Amino acid sequence: MNTSISRITRKLLIALLPVALLAMTAQPVSAARYWIDGSDPYATGCANSAVAVFSTWTGSGWLTLKFSRGCITAWAEFNCRSTSGCTNFTLWAQRNDGSSATVWVTWPTTVPNGTTIYTRQLFDGTGLFTSACAQGYFGAPKVCTWAY
Repeated sequence: MNTSISRITRKLLIALLPVALLAMTAQPVSAARYWIDGSDPYATGCANSAVAVFSTWTGSGWLTLKFSRGCITAWAEFNCRSTSGCTNFTLWAQRNDGSSATVWVTWPTTVPNGTTIYTRQLFDGTGLFTSACAQGYFGAPKVCTWAY
């Protein structure tokens, strides 16, 4: 009986050895790789090395995709240019892997004329591309920048 238990144990160890070796050498999952996702670009200082890579007019303001050269991150900014302010819209940054950062502006909240709001930042390194989008409620068209 001991012989059969030791054979089973040996076969089990041989079967699990490749799994254990793979676990020790595996790359970290994307959540750990993109630790900066969801952080504030101004609080982290990433905005200090930011450039506006794309801007487009939405009908009520300027939508801009910002990219930080120092942090390799991107985020969406919207500057309201409506004398009555801007409300009832969604602003978001969308990465090509499906990740996004979103800000909803719903009445009675209004972004005053001349004010800029922004999303949290997303890591935008090799193989990743982010675009900025805005859409008003009630069937308004979606406006997006090119991806960078």
